Amino acid sequence: MFFENESDPEETPPCRLCLETEVDELISLFARCSSQQKLVSEMISEHTKLSQYEMGDMSQYICGRCLEQMDKACTFRKRCRDTNRFFTGQLLRNSLKNVDGCCRLCEDDEPDELISVFCICEGKLIADLIGQTVGLKKPVETDGLPQHICGQCLDQLSCAAQLREMILENDARTRASHVKVEEDSMNAEELFNVAEEGWSVPGVTPKVRVQRPKPQPPPEEEVDPFIYLDVPGEEGEKLQEAFETVAEGEFYEQLLFGGLICCCGKLFRGEKELQSHRGLMHAKQEVAWSSIKCNDCKKRFKSKWDLDRHRNEREKKQFYRCKICNVLTKEMTTLQIHFEFTRFHPWLEPSEAEQTKFDSVVDTLYEIDGRCCACEGEFEDAEALLEHVKEAHYDDRDDVPMFQCTICYSCFSDRKSLHQHQQSFSGTRTYQCRAENCTFKTDQRAAIRKHVESGLHCDQAGFPARYVIKELIEEFFCCMRDCNEVFPSREELEQHSSVAHEEKRTVNYHFSKDADPDYVCDLCKRLFPSAEAYKRHARSIIDRKVMCTACSQRFSTREQLNRHEKYYHLPADEKEPQVVHQCPHCPATLRTPVTLQQHIKSQHEGTAGELCKTCGKIFNTKTLLKSHETNTHMKIKPYRCNQCPISFGSKFLLQRHMIGHTDQRYPCNYCGKEYRYPNDTKRHEQAVHLNEKKFECEYCGKCFIRARDLRLHISSHTGVKLFQCMVTGCDYSTNVAKQLTAHVDEQHQMEVKDDSD
Repeated sequence: MFFENESDPEETPPCRLCLETEVDELISLFARCSSQQKLVSEMISEHTKLSQYEMGDMSQYICGRCLEQMDKACTFRKRCRDTNRFFTGQLLRNSLKNVDGCCRLCEDDEPDELISVFCICEGKLIADLIGQTVGLKKPVETDGLPQHICGQCLDQLSCAAQLREMILENDARTRASHVKVEEDSMNAEELFNVAEEGWSVPGVTPKVRVQRPKPQPPPEEEVDPFIYLDVPGEEGEKLQEAFETVAEGEFYEQLLFGGLICCCGKLFRGEKELQSHRGLMHAKQEVAWSSIKCNDCKKRFKSKWDLDRHRNEREKKQFYRCKICNVLTKEMTTLQIHFEFTRFHPWLEPSEAEQTKFDSVVDTLYEIDGRCCACEGEFEDAEALLEHVKEAHYDDRDDVPMFQCTICYSCFSDRKSLHQHQQSFSGTRTYQCRAENCTFKTDQRAAIRKHVESGLHCDQAGFPARYVIKELIEEFFCCMRDCNEVFPSREELEQHSSVAHEEKRTVNYHFSKDADPDYVCDLCKRLFPSAEAYKRHARSIIDRKVMCTACSQRFSTREQLNRHEKYYHLPADEKEPQVVHQCPHCPATLRTPVTLQQHIKSQHEGTAGELCKTCGKIFNTKTLLKSHETNTHMKIKPYRCNQCPISFGSKFLLQRHMIGHTDQRYPCNYCGKEYRYPNDTKRHEQAVHLNEKKFECEYCGKCFIRARDLRLHISSHTGVKLFQCMVTGCDYSTNVAKQLTAHVDEQHQMEVKDDSD
């Protein structure tokens, strides 16, 4: 992986980083690492911010072990910076989602462990370690990026931080000892001269300390990626003769340049013009901050790899020309950005075939801003505006344009200023689906692409047309349970659903993410078992004509209204007595015949119920299975406590947990003993004061309050424990779920989740 430099066998120098002398391998600081494409000294400088590795008699080698650690640290640093660049781009485009369950450094959204960046590691905040070791901006709570890192990244960050601290400490010790040796070998006159130059020498106090600044590379100037052929004089017209058309499209063409190109990007027809330009513009030597330089333009570089890239970029002679503006660029992506930001330009696809395909399924409607971006005069159409620009501003264009607006010929200092200028007069693009009876519109090109690829063409309600009756829609109702909000447009309804019901949507998405999208509601993310069920749900969002006269709540059907009035508004004396269905095999009572049959099948007939595919546990109903999955197996639980880091899969468990953060207690009505939860108080009263024990043991006649307590007691008669090991060939069983978890972890080296709650 590395190019080795052999050291002198007579005297082996120590490792520059760890100061070890007995090492198996030594590598020069100026050898190149093939995996990083950098000099070893450059890798150390980037990781520690140290830059002086050429000092006199100090060791110029490092050992193989330190080089391996440095290679890992640089790889980790590069990955972290790439991830930060991705997150920042998503944040600027307002498309960054689900940041709470994602690692800030590696982008892993399903880590085994997440640690807050504001925790302490190695005696420092993890946020400080990220800023010092990785070279990124220190994380803060308000930066909009993920606030956690995974365990694997924490280990790598800790190793990189330890390596950095060791290098800094040993480097300071080495430099101090080196200066001491030089001081001991100097005579009085040399000491005085050194003091005059700014060294700190014991016993000699210089009158003036001179600080010699180290040579630094000049700041990089932003280069305009475009070449403007439409310039005053005959230079642009003569230069166009040196181009040959290779491929041609409707709005642009690919050209091959037959002349010569300078390192600064300027084009020339012959060698004489190029040499004259270099002598005039590039003859001045830059500050010698690096020994690696280009002999043509005198520009200096950090490494030979940067110099090679500089030369290869200069030798590229393939260009793309915009036929509308007559500008050149070497990169196709740069030309696409030009078409995106410039007025009167269509969106440029990578190929003519893709452009034709897109235009066949999508109509693009342009609303062009008719103002002149130089004098802000208003014009009726594009032809009048362009004619005005030619007459009023064309003659005022610059001889050497930089970051030029191709509409008004104004020049700017950088690309950002040019883009801000263009966006102020850009107008809007609206994309509309061409499918029959589809009214989908958007100003986002990515959204129209997603819509066309999905094949779900929509009517004005925003739902697939085959599920909605065509009519004028004026009201949109929230489809979440127990929410009666009404909105005048679907956009406002979507915003309400994403903000007010974010937690419930997350839970529903956990069960519908792998299902057929035709049966999943885009608003509440619920999955429906059939097309008919989805049709009824979609209809309820736009059609609720039945109104309750007592509370003005509206419903889709008369049956829903009747159930609502009977439950909420019917006086207590007029309500029908609740029918209780007694189980013929045990004292249990059920509310409905359906729940009674489910109880008999699961508890007395041994019929298998709903199986959890994750842990194999069986539940009586789908509701219980869904509650188990959300509270046990969901990796990201949406209901978060605002007073501690715990999160839950259901709102009920969150409300039950919040009681623990209050001082409220529930006293017994008979003895005054207090409990934290009302169920505990009720169970105490039934057991101690009322002796209400409905569940009786069929073996010994002992009674219990809860069925769970009865099952635990029966296991003492039958010998069958409640929890059995699911591993084939293992007959271990226990009545305590945590003991089963410990057994599986220790005996079978497997991880299981405790779902005893």
